[in-house]
Amino acid sequence: FGFVTKFNFLPILIIPFFVVRKMKEKVIYVATFIVSSIFFFLPVHDKFSYFRSFITSIIKHDGLYGGGSQQVFNLDVFWQNTILILQQNTAFSLILILTLVAIVMLLLNPVNRNLHRKELLYLISMILATLIGIIITAKHFKDYYIIPIITITGFSTYTLFLITRTYLKSGYARLVFI
Repeated sequence: FGFVTKFNFLPILIIPFFVVRKMKEKVIYVATFIVSSIFFFLPVHDKFSYFRSFITSIIKHDGLYGGGSQQVFNLDVFWQNTILILQQNTAFSLILILTLVAIVMLLLNPVNRNLHRKELLYLISMILATLIGIIITAKHFKDYYIIPIITITGFSTYTLFLITRTYLKSGYARLVFI
């Protein structure tokens, strides 16, 4: 439903392709997405051409709501907006950094990589979704445009806790990460 109402939900759609292992389940996911998108688009199907031209304008122009100069990216504005996203969302930025560190640590250690294969795939999908979300948001920045991506940081934090729990052996760590 999120994708049908807001284009910024698009990056979240890639996560199941990393987490779901079986091809049959991926096909079911795609089919379910297509059918549900059609269902949710039905009430506004006669306005779909407006939606398509709106999205095309957003992609082709560097201003808000499809306005501004006809250029895909204004790199100066893009980098300023990327910095703003990271500065204004401190907890999000911290979790993003911790996620990157966890991915590197798991990739460098084959034993832990195999032990936490599922978690590693989720964290990689989270990073990819986050990067795509930041790119989409930084192009036309409004702080609330990043909210769909921020919502997945809760799952990432939980995944980081699961990974960390196996490394911590103290009683306090067991109490906190039960």
